[in-house]
Amino acid sequence: MNVVQIGKEQAIGPALGDQARAFARAAFAANSRRAYAAQWRLWLAHCEASGLPSLLAAPEVVADWIASRAVSGMRAKYGHGGQSVATLRMAIAAIRAAHAAADQPFHSRHRAITLVMRGIAREKAELPAQAAPLQAKLIVEILAELGDSPLERRATQPSWRSAIPELGGGDGVLKIAAESLEVHLARSKRANPGDPETFVVPREKNSAAVDAVDRWLSLANVRAGEPVLRRVHKY
Repeated sequence: MNVVQIGKEQAIGPALGDQARAFARAAFAANSRRAYAAQWRLWLAHCEASGLPSLLAAPEVVADWIASRAVSGMRAKYGHGGQSVATLRMAIAAIRAAHAAADQPFHSRHRAITLVMRGIAREKAELPAQAAPLQAKLIVEILAELGDSPLERRATQPSWRSAIPELGGGDGVLKIAAESLEVHLARSKRANPGDPETFVVPREKNSAAVDAVDRWLSLANVRAGEPVLRRVHKY
């Protein structure tokens, strides 16, 4: 059986040099690579159990596998009707990526696959599982109960991974000015890959948020050039 390791060096053709291979791997976010790898392992297990080739996969075989997953799996045990449409789409994308990595053809838009996925999406129409958002009043009440310990103060901070005032190893830079805080993100989900994005937080209009950041910087003794947020162990 042919094996392709998605998200690792073996997934990039050997004809590329080391630097090109590194950039090629960076084309996918780490979470995407992990998700692809998980789905590829499931496909490998299915192929091994069925005596089927994992590469040069027939679209009809993939369509059958997808259909079987739509009505089975852990979600079915809890009354959710098998794997979600999003998960099945990820599985197809992982198979396509593995074939591309091995320089093998795979027609992911074959009629068998598209029709099966269209039918699954129609039959399994469901709202995404999402927690209800915290209302502003409840957030204020939660923050009011927090004390001054590092762990509690860390909980009030935004999810920036920044450094002051140099980028260093973080994903952004926090610049502190007299009238505002400036957050410069080297990478942003809203921007194109490689395009930085800047947010300005005026002190006058966001006094609570700015005060929380100032208190954290003082409590954690963050100096210029150091990461703003450090990992806090839950214990």
